[in-house]
Amino acid sequence: MLPSAGDYPVYQKGFILGLQKDYASKIREMDRLLADFPDSPYADDAMYEKGRACVLLNKNREAVETFETLISRYPNSSLARKAGIQSGLIYFNENQPIKAAEAYKKVIDNYPGSEEARVALEDLKSVYVDMNEVDAYTSYVRALGGKERMEASEEDSLTYLAAERLFMRGDNEAAGNSLTRYLQKFPQGAFSANANFRLGGIAFAKKEYEEAKQLFVRVLDSGDTKFGEESAARKAEIEYLEADYATALTTFRQLLLLAEDPANKEAARLGIMRCALLTNQMQEALSAADNLLKDAKLSPELAAEARYMRAKALIGAGKQTIAAADLKELAKDTRTAQGAEAKYLLAQLYYDTKDDAAAIHILEDYAKNGTPHPYWLARGFILWADIYIRQGDHVQARVYLNSLQSNYKAGDDIEAMIKNRLGKLKK
Repeated sequence: MLPSAGDYPVYQKGFILGLQKDYASKIREMDRLLADFPDSPYADDAMYEKGRACVLLNKNREAVETFETLISRYPNSSLARKAGIQSGLIYFNENQPIKAAEAYKKVIDNYPGSEEARVALEDLKSVYVDMNEVDAYTSYVRALGGKERMEASEEDSLTYLAAERLFMRGDNEAAGNSLTRYLQKFPQGAFSANANFRLGGIAFAKKEYEEAKQLFVRVLDSGDTKFGEESAARKAEIEYLEADYATALTTFRQLLLLAEDPANKEAARLGIMRCALLTNQMQEALSAADNLLKDAKLSPELAAEARYMRAKALIGAGKQTIAAADLKELAKDTRTAQGAEAKYLLAQLYYDTKDDAAAIHILEDYAKNGTPHPYWLARGFILWADIYIRQGDHVQARVYLNSLQSNYKAGDDIEAMIKNRLGKLKK
């Protein structure tokens, strides 16, 4: 009987146990074959299958040792090539990129032209990208010669991908350096807009706003649509923070055209409304406020701001009567700065239209319920004095003004208003 006559049943039994997911028993059978039949033609198969079973049991160290033994004893076996790839994959998954690269290079160098060498080269690419060493990978491929070569477009994409991975891991400093090197090497690269956008985000996070703004401008100028919307959003935000309202208004208009994200559409309309009002473009502010208030999902805070802006725009356009509806709605809650001002403005509106009774009714309610914003309540008391002055009741006007002068000590323009009126009452 030949020594190997009983080897195949042992190998077959172990293989079936693996199919049944009994990996520990599979390993025992493969070890039995290797011990009882060391010269078996199935020895390399047994080692490979044992290594695979070890991987499935998370016994990575034993798996690597098994694969390396296979490669050493049976270098000409097709399974040796596969074992090399398996070893590289184990090292890569264990975050040992240098050892992974060594394993893949052995397959490439020892089995040139094979399918496994091609797979190993592809996997090696991932290792070098993960290490952010694309230049080293490029040099290695070029040194191989023959059919192996790297197109400029592939080097472009790999260099960017390596930097992108650093960014996604949150390593902004390393990512920033890699993205800068990418743009230096490929200023018109396929991912130049992506790189500028990522660098803009890094600069924005560091509050380096001028640098961030320039980078976002490059993205917008490139015509790349993938990051155009977010670039416009960040650029507009920076310009608004810098109080460059005229420029911000233009950028918010651009954002409104680009925006697909509902949040960015809302931000664009809000920005247009604010900047238009601040640059005295009342009609545009009014239109933006109208568009915001059409959104049923608008938050109460933004709805209040939009009503406030619309009222201010209407007043600025000389349409105080139309503004009254928004002022009444805002004045229901004088806990907010907008509500406190609106309460005063509503009383002022009635005063301006010579409806003193309505103005006094508003002011009485204001005095009764109060507000945490004393400036506007003080303006209300001055307006109350103005009503008495117009009605000829100078005594009552002085009472209000003197009381306010004694109790209001904010150091703003209220004192000048009081003195101005008291001075006129003395004449």
